Amino acid sequence: MDVITWRGRIDSRSSPSEHFDSETGASTIEFYNDSKDRYRTAPFGRIPLPWPFNHGMASEKGKEMGDIFHPTVNEILEKYNIVPSSISVTKMWKRGIMNTAKDTAVVSTEDKDTAMWLSAADDIHHAVLPWATEASLQFRVEICNEDLMYKDISTALLCGEDIRNVFTEIEPLVLARVKHLIPGIWRSVTFHGRQSCGLPHRDPISNKPTVMVLVSIGARSLWDFVENEIRRVIEDVVPPNMDVSLEILPSNFVI
Repeated sequence: MDVITWRGRIDSRSSPSEHFDSETGASTIEFYNDSKDRYRTAPFGRIPLPWPFNHGMASEKGKEMGDIFHPTVNEILEKYNIVPSSISVTKMWKRGIMNTAKDTAVVSTEDKDTAMWLSAADDIHHAVLPWATEASLQFRVEICNEDLMYKDISTALLCGEDIRNVFTEIEPLVLARVKHLIPGIWRSVTFHGRQSCGLPHRDPISNKPTVMVLVSIGARSLWDFVENEIRRVIEDVVPPNMDVSLEILPSNFVI
């Protein structure tokens, strides 16, 4: 039996103070989940626009930014030995929340070595900022590997009666533990099939039976501890031949 969770490591040296308390170790749920996804990077340790997001055509100023700075971005990437598969400017926003839309310079790469991504993202932002300030353009910068970044979606739970029975047994136990651990900030405990949006819909091989705990937007806690405690509850019930995933997500997460 295995309870599968994405493991992350928070680096207090580059963690934005509004999302992470270096004295207590508490963080927002958004920051905790971002710390698990090493294949998306924004400048200065900021949180990239959280998944799920939508994207569309850049504004006229955004397109101009892309045209002007494409050579500069290429030079910066070459400096840090990052090989881009594409460089584009697109408007991105949280799914269903249009007032979060900003033109975003997106560097997509198939590279797996992310060691220099933060430095490159910082340099790109510094290069664009004076022009963008003069043009009154708010913008984002992101470097990502689209094949490896987190982009799971919910589908129907494709599983047998055995897993459904286990979930029925798990639900009151997980709910009780969640209420004890994070009173006032939890919103729901549900069960889903989860898979990457890049895979065929309802793919039976990639469809992961998942316990999903939804919490308030911006909720703060010692999320690594909370996740481990919930995982232990699930491990006590799930039989040895069954894998179950666990995710803790903000309640505005559109699934």
